This record gives sequence, C-alpha cells and structure tokens, in this order.
Amino acid sequence: MGTHDIGKVFIKGEKIIRVFTAITLAFLHASHALSSEIPVNTSAYEAAPSESTNPDGMKLSFSSTLYGYRSLYQQEFNAHGIGKAQIGAVKGDLEFFGTLGVQPKGTSGFFDVAEGAVGIAPKGAPVSVMFGRHKVTWSELDQEWATGIWAPRNRWDYLRPIEVGLIGGFVQVKTPLVTTEIFASPIFLPEAGAPSTLSNGAFTSNNPWFVPPTPFLSFNQQLVPVKYSMDSFNIGELISKFGVSGRMRVGRADTGPYLQLAGGYKPMNQIMLGYDGLLNLASQEANIKLKPTVGYQRLVGVDGGLLNWNGISQRFSILSETAIIPPNSDGYTYSQAQNAMSYSTHTRFSLSDRNSAFMSVGYLRRVGGNSGDKGKDAIPGESIFEDRYTYSSAFKLAVASNLEFMNLAAIYAESDLTYDLVEQQEVFRVKLTYNKPQSNVSLLIGMDLLGSQLPSSVYNQSWIRSFNYNDRVYGGVSYVF
Repeated sequence: MGTHDIGKVFIKGEKIIRVFTAITLAFLHASHALSSEIPVNTSAYEAAPSESTNPDGMKLSFSSTLYGYRSLYQQEFNAHGIGKAQIGAVKGDLEFFGTLGVQPKGTSGFFDVAEGAVGIAPKGAPVSVMFGRHKVTWSELDQEWATGIWAPRNRWDYLRPIEVGLIGGFVQVKTPLVTTEIFASPIFLPEAGAPSTLSNGAFTSNNPWFVPPTPFLSFNQQLVPVKYSMDSFNIGELISKFGVSGRMRVGRADTGPYLQLAGGYKPMNQIMLGYDGLLNLASQEANIKLKPTVGYQRLVGVDGGLLNWNGISQRFSILSETAIIPPNSDGYTYSQAQNAMSYSTHTRFSLSDRNSAFMSVGYLRRVGGNSGDKGKDAIPGESIFEDRYTYSSAFKLAVASNLEFMNLAAIYAESDLTYDLVEQQEVFRVKLTYNKPQSNVSLLIGMDLLGSQLPSSVYNQSWIRSFNYNDRVYGGVSYVF
C-alpha cells in the first residue's frame, strides 16, 4: 500500500468518526424530543447478565437481509431460536442459529447450536446440574469485547460474532446473593470461522469474511505458486481435551454492587496451525502441508462494579491468560500464543427517565497475547496467521434509543464506534429497526464501516485491517413468532 492509499484510509477513518459524532448528537436530541414506554434493548452493546431471566417457552425469528459490499452483494436468510423449558425437575435450554448466504458466485451457510443443555433443576432448589452446551458469563471482558478467549464464538460474520457455550457438565449453587458454578468436560469444540474448502491445492470460500492463505511465494525474485494440503491427523485425538472452569459471583443480578472471581484450565478455542513447505524445482511450485494442534490456557478473571445506581452502571473486568503451548517435535512451524493481561472498564448512562435511551463508554487495554510463529520457516516476531487478540488499547462508544411516534410506529436506533489507539483501526456500525405496535414484522436498515491507518500485509493479520475495504450497507425484514 502506497502513501496515497494510506492517506485515503486515514481520511476514511476521520470521516467515520465525524459520521458517528453526528449520529450520536441526533440520537441525544431525539431521545429528549420524543418519549417511549419501551425499554431499550441493550443486548448488542452490554454484556449479558450473569443470570438469565428468559421465561419458559420458545421464541423463533426468521429474517431476510440484503447486504451490499463494495464488490458484491449477498442475500442472507437467517433463523434464530431461543427458549427454555421446565417439566417437573427437568430443565432444558436451547438456542440455535442458521444462515444461508446467496451471492452471484455461489452460496455458503452454517447452522450452530449456541446453547443446548438439559439437566436437573428443581424449582426453588439452590442446586442445579446441566449437561450439554451451556452459556455462562465467565468473564464480562471476554463477552463484551467478543474476544473468544474464554467462551468460543461462531465467526461466520466477523462483525456479528455469536457467542456459544462450552460443552460439558455444569453444577450451579445459587442463593439470592451468591452464585457458585463449576464446569468440567473431557472434550472441546474449537470455535468456527468462515467456512472454506481445500480443492486442487487451493482454499476457496463464498464467504466475504474469508481470507485465503497466500497463493504465491517469492523465490529468486519470481512469484512461485503455492499448493496446500492437510497432513493426516486424528479428529478424536484433537478434540479429546479436558477442561475445567469455575466462578463465584456475589451480588444481585441486576442492581447494586457485585464481584465475581473466575478461574479455568482449558484448551484454547482457536486451533493452532502448523505448516511445512517444500519447493519443487522441477515444477516451480511450493508444496505446503498444514497440520492442526491445540494449545492450553490457564485463565483468571475478576469482574465487579455497581449496577443501575441512579441510571448509571459502572463495571470493570480483568482477564489473565497463561498460554501453554505444546512442544514442537514434528518439524512444523506453528502459530504461537503468549501470556496476556487484559482489563476493561464500562460505564452506561441512561438518557431518559423511562429508560428509552442510553449511552455507554468502554475501554479495553491488553498487554501480550499475540506472538510470532515458531519453527524452521518462521520469521522472528512475525506470524502468517490471524491474531488471536484483535484490540490492544481500544475505546468503544455506543448510543441507542427507542423512538415512538404517536403510538403508530416505533424505531429502535443503535450505533457504536470502536477505535484502537495502538492498532490504529476502527469499526463503526449503525442500525435502524422499524415496527408497528402489536406487529411481529420488523424492517431494518444499517451500515457497517471498517477503517485502518496501517497497511495490511502477510505478517500483519488483524482481521479489521484485512477487511478494511469490506464496508457494507444492508436492509431486510424479520418476523418473530
């Protein structure tokens, strides 16, 4: 990327900040000019409460959304279901997502169960036991910033990652002020990303959030084509990894002061890839084999704060990761991870007496985490793989408001801006949802912009930087049963 291109990216980032500022002022003005009895839905910007309050029953929604990117368009059909059921002492939790994306060059999609657990939880009893995939707030920092360090994610859409639960057994002891929970499992499932296929030595995907590995290498001042293949490995051995986590939370779920301590020893959610290359002088091509492995992590989390005090909530979160990397004994060059310490603060202000508008400000600081590859083909301090941690020193500002017009229609407006001071990159999102009272149909429009002041390269693998030109606008319709 030349100087002219960097200048254009910088101007783009400045425009993103100006647009967000204008939208924020408009939201603030609208929240005072209009009133609404509808409380703000803050799920897109707030860490979910430690204890779920969803009533029994199943809620299904279907939507169709057209996304317009710079170089393509994609029609997405989405299904989402969430529900809880209790029959006697038997309790079940279920949440699933499904998406089919259709574009001119083909289709891609996924189906994932974010939560699917069943167990014994007598009503009124303090002890419950659940088995399956279960979502727990182990760390508010991990959840709010979607880091994927403790809880795995589905990243079919990098701008809308879906948190999924760990798989195993869960024992919870809950009183009005103290909640203690323990998790253990002999297996794990790594988090899912953009799907791809390996055919004829090349990775291909119809997902706009997939970045294939480099198809060429430089040799003797010439570009040599690369053919990829997967080395043999045992899937059962790969996922048969033991993990354990525990937490204790003191305080009420939705008001007043609280403190949570958590710890864990478990496999990393991200698969670590190794590569081994061989240059074929006869065919003038490079043959690279890939091999997955799994690293471990020791996690310690501390969360606390004051919730809903005179319309203000103040929270802090600390997350420490100690990386345990398997020894490299097969001659491959592997991606690595190093110890990391992250902390965040988050303040939420209610902008209306009826809780119809809010503003939130958050900050995240991280030290360590990302690391260069290790092995005979590695360049010291550099990695060809995507960074595990996205942000280094980032601010997040979000505003949202419910606007009701004479009981005829309601618009839910939400916008957020995340800017990283060290990585010099930002993500801006704005979304408007329109629906009539007593209607199950909603219309939505939105826009997502990404910006970076630093150029992308093979050895600079922040996903925001890689998708710097993946801006998009969208519109769609959804129906809730």
